[in-house]
Amino acid sequence: MPPEWWPQFRAVSYCESGWHPGSVNGHGDVGLLQLEAATWAPFAGVSEDALFDPVTNLDVGWLVVQYDLARGYSAFSQWSCAYVLK
Repeated sequence: MPPEWWPQFRAVSYCESGWHPGSVNGHGDVGLLQLEAATWAPFAGVSEDALFDPVTNLDVGWLVVQYDLARGYSAFSQWSCAYVLK
């Protein structure tokens, strides 16, 4: 991930998980960025358990942002905490 994206990822990860890599919500979203494990782990070619690793979670989060941008969506449109970036 390019360094210019780090502030956005820090803000969203704090809002989503409080920077707790072991966080899980009631919908099956996991890790720092609260990624939907059943969707994004297979997309990224990693195990769902790997999403608890902070580096892997951020790497997959970057893939999600790239996926959204390529489809014409705004960055971080997948996250409920994206409002912290406005």
